[in-house]
Amino acid sequence: MEEFVTKYINIDRSNETAASSFNDQPRMNSVKIHLNTQNTSYDAINSQILTTKKQKEENPYKIYFPTFYKKELRNSYATLIAWIIILTLATAGCCWMITNIVTSPIVNNWTILALVPLYGLAVGLFIFYLIKYLNFKSESKTINFKDEKVISINVSKLYKSLKVGYININWMSLLSYTISLITLFVTCIICYIEYPTYFGDVITPITLHNNYAFAVIFWGCVAVVIGTFIMQVCMLLGNYIRYTRIENFYNFVIINEEEITNLKKKTNRRDALIYFAISFTLILIVWLIVKLFKRNKKTKVVVNA
Repeated sequence: MEEFVTKYINIDRSNETAASSFNDQPRMNSVKIHLNTQNTSYDAINSQILTTKKQKEENPYKIYFPTFYKKELRNSYATLIAWIIILTLATAGCCWMITNIVTSPIVNNWTILALVPLYGLAVGLFIFYLIKYLNFKSESKTINFKDEKVISINVSKLYKSLKVGYININWMSLLSYTISLITLFVTCIICYIEYPTYFGDVITPITLHNNYAFAVIFWGCVAVVIGTFIMQVCMLLGNYIRYTRIENFYNFVIINEEEITNLKKKTNRRDALIYFAISFTLILIVWLIVKLFKRNKKTKVVVNA
């Protein structure tokens, strides 16, 4: 009898526990729903904070940007990426030359010394285009084209550079033609001094003694002249399209004619000075090279005699 009572009491207690857990189930569900609601609200708040932060970083008037401004912003970014690639390749090439200066026959101190100015020029141009892009990017976050046709500092600088851009393009193209012609002239002179009898054969693709050095220089300069002419035409056309696009948007005088005229005169004087300085330096170097080869030629003749 006692054993039966004990089992009855245990069964009753287990029923009470089950009943209490069943009764507590809605309370647990409500707690879970409450926690899920809190998590959802936190996610919504975080999303709203991120959206607000992004809106602060972006210009709310971005949709009103004119076509020329969008294109110039993209062009500055693409130019920066291009110069990053060029500088990376130049750095890798310089590192390779420095590490192989002892083992490689084509690398020596003179080769590295000649490449130092070119590397410095690449670094300078990279910094220039980086600053230009950063200025455009920071301005694009605040400028407003909705209410009025704003002429910002960057737009004004860009328009001035484009108005005198054809002057820079023509002078730089002329410098490239001059360097190529001087190189051709030096190649022919050295070739004639070294191989006076076979001069006509040396400058052809089938070169004397399988020596392609003169042929590579000669036809390389011809390719540079042709490539420079094609680039000059394309750059002049692109420069014209860019400043015409700006003028069509504003439909009024951005910079007065007197300032443009003075700017063109200043640009012409500067580019002419650069051109004649580089040309004079190259002619002097050519004269020294030719004189050195003539002296070496005479020395060889005396020794052979």
